Amino acid sequence: MIRIWLSVSLLACATPALASPDCGSLQQRWKEKYTADFKIEPMAFNFTCPSPVVKLARTFHDLETIQIATLTESAPLYHFVTSRIRKMVFDPNCQALAREGGGTITICPAFFNDTREDRAATLIHESRHIDASDPGHVNCVGGRHDQKRKACDETLMSESLKGSGYNADLWFYGLAMQEPNSNHELKRAVMQSYVNRMVPDRFNNAKAELIRKWRKN
Repeated sequence: MIRIWLSVSLLACATPALASPDCGSLQQRWKEKYTADFKIEPMAFNFTCPSPVVKLARTFHDLETIQIATLTESAPLYHFVTSRIRKMVFDPNCQALAREGGGTITICPAFFNDTREDRAATLIHESRHIDASDPGHVNCVGGRHDQKRKACDETLMSESLKGSGYNADLWFYGLAMQEPNSNHELKRAVMQSYVNRMVPDRFNNAKAELIRKWRKN
């Protein structure tokens, strides 16, 4: 599946946030942890300081930083991706942000020009496609993406991880926006703007109360 661009009530963990790492610290983490956790082949990405790949490492850091108190894992969103992915590669010719196939997440050039918030959501979105229970995307009916092939989820779910990638996006944004500002550096206003645009246009069937809930109106 290609990434083209829970109804939960969880309390954020009071654990202090990791300090925002500089490029050198991210490079060390890349070598010591991230390449193994995300199954990155040694020559798949050229990590230098500075380089676009630093943004990918910072995305891993963002997923690692978001802590949810009611889940037992210390970094549940990080584990959501790393426990599913079989390999991560880079394709200089792909036209999306990222795509998934056979458990491999392919990072595309546009990924590095995306917002920090959406880069993290992209990895959650593609990781959801790896699950056997993922129903997959459908052709859009109505909205800004009307008739666009495989660009919508069929239904906006009250339990987000029962849907496909766009439901997974909402699950991610919902968790990230519930945390205190000190726990991570992602911007709530940016994430809410993504939610506001996504809810009416990426789901063919959406109950009015769920739309109001996600759009905060």
